[in-house]
Amino acid sequence: MMALVVANLALDGYEIDQAADGGRLIIELVRGARCRQMAVDVIVSDLRMPVCSGLEILRTLRRGGWQVPFVLMTAFPDPTTYIEAARFGARVLEKPFGMNDLRRVVADILGEASL
Repeated sequence: MMALVVANLALDGYEIDQAADGGRLIIELVRGARCRQMAVDVIVSDLRMPVCSGLEILRTLRRGGWQVPFVLMTAFPDPTTYIEAARFGARVLEKPFGMNDLRRVVADILGEASL
């Protein structure tokens, strides 16, 4: 699924960075910020991932002062997921979703003309 997400967003001209798991994502973001080498405009994450979940990533980033927009994809939606995501200002996309749905959400977050 993630390869399809990456391919579609890349086709729209977005520069994509990927992390192998949730813990690696946090490490890469912090390292990039320290070195001023990474500007992140939006994070697209799955809910269920190795090391830490998408919600854990979201909580960690928000508690660390990161306000980057966040899209949480999940095939396992439940009210708690929506409540937590909303609490920390993230958008939720339920799987399965069309790639145009994802593209619209990202374009909306970035203030671009919707597809």
